[in-house]
Amino acid sequence: MDRSIGFTFQIPAASLLSFIPITIILFIPIYDRNFVPIARALTGKPSGITMLQRSGIGFFLCIVSMIIAAVVETKWVETAKEYGLVDMPNATVPMKV
Repeated sequence: MDRSIGFTFQIPAASLLSFIPITIILFIPIYDRNFVPIARALTGKPSGITMLQRSGIGFFLCIVSMIIAAVVETKWVETAKEYGLVDMPNATVPMKV
């Protein structure tokens, strides 16, 4: 995969894994300051939503993320086949991050 952004900056492969914790750190305050007060107003419960509802939302988001990963992987394989790179493990597939 082509990990370049713009013309000169290239994301190191090992740092791609850091996007998950950074996203979690960014979305916890958004969840706490935006979603919970709205859920409190709608449900009348101090926690906003129940633990079962939180688990259900988490499972739904896991399903959505797996679907997105499958679509990206399918596109990656199609691009690799198009450029004849399927049996070349060290080749870079011309697909942007």
